[in-house]
Amino acid sequence: MIAATTRMLDEAAQTPGLIAAQRSANAAAIKQLARLIADRRCRSVLTIARGSSDNAATFARYLIEQRTGLPTASFAPSVSSVYRAQRDFSGDLVLAISQSGMSPDILAAARAAKEGGATLVALVNDTTSPLAAAADVVLAIGAGAELSVAATKSFALSLVAILDLLACVTGDAGLNASLAQLNVLLGRAWQADWSPALDCLTPARNLFVIARGHAFGVAQELALKRSEERRVGKECL
Repeated sequence: MIAATTRMLDEAAQTPGLIAAQRSANAAAIKQLARLIADRRCRSVLTIARGSSDNAATFARYLIEQRTGLPTASFAPSVSSVYRAQRDFSGDLVLAISQSGMSPDILAAARAAKEGGATLVALVNDTTSPLAAAADVVLAIGAGAELSVAATKSFALSLVAILDLLACVTGDAGLNASLAQLNVLLGRAWQADWSPALDCLTPARNLFVIARGHAFGVAQELALKRSEERRVGKECL
C-alpha cells in the first residue's frame, strides 16, 4: 500500500512541471477551437468520457455553459456502444476525454458522433491513439506515462487544458495570467505541510465531499481518489 500511494504522489507531483509544455503544444489547436465556438459554428457541446475523465468533463460542462452560453451535456458512451442508437450530431462540438484514447466504448461513441456530423475534439494523453486519429482536433493532455492505477496528473492537466481553452474563447486576460502562474502555485501547494488534516481524516469512517458548479467535478474526483486509494491499499495487503 505504501509503494502504491508513493507512486501516486510522485506522479501527481510532476504536474506543475508539465503545464507550460502542454499549453505550448496545444496553442494552435486551442485557437482553432476558440474560433469555432466564438463564431457559433457549433450549436451545443457534448462530452464523452468515463471515470476521472468524466469528472474533468463535468468541470468543463459547467465552465463552458457559464462562460460561452453554449448548452453542454454528457453523452453516455453506452448509447452508441451498447444500444447502437443513431443520432444527428450536426452542429455539435463533441469533446471526448481519455487518457489512453483506446477504450472501446469511448471510441464507438466518438466515431458515431463524427459520422453523425459532429466536430470531434479529442483531449487525450496518447496523441498516437485511435481516438486522436479519429478526431478533427486533438488537444494533448501531455501527462506522459502514468503508471498509478488512480489517474492524478492526467486529471489535473485535463482541467488545465479546459481552462486554457476557455481563456482563449472568452479573451479572459485574468484567467490567462493565472494559468501562466499555475505551475508556481501548484509547486507551492506540494511544498505545503498538509499533515494537520490527518487529525480529522485518520479516524473518519466515511468522507462526504460537497461542492457545486465547476467545483462539482473536482469534488467527484476527490471522492473517487479516496475510494481508489482504499481499493489499491486492500489489493496490496
